[in-house]
Amino acid sequence: MKKRRLKRWVKVVLTLVVIYISFFIWKQAGIVGRLSQTSDFYLVMCWLTWIYLLIGQVFIYKKIWE
Repeated sequence: MKKRRLKRWVKVVLTLVVIYISFFIWKQAGIVGRLSQTSDFYLVMCWLTWIYLLIGQVFIYKKIWE
């Protein structure tokens, strides 16, 4: 099966969308961090948020630009 390649402008648009989503998640991380002091559910959400922000984006960018 032939692998399809994304055009350069599509890669740029996808990268900008990921940056926008990551900025939104980063803004919400403060709220989730405050809520995590009283609830274990929000503590897990806080951990997942920071794992995505620190590691997850690298994998997404790698998939887009390879």
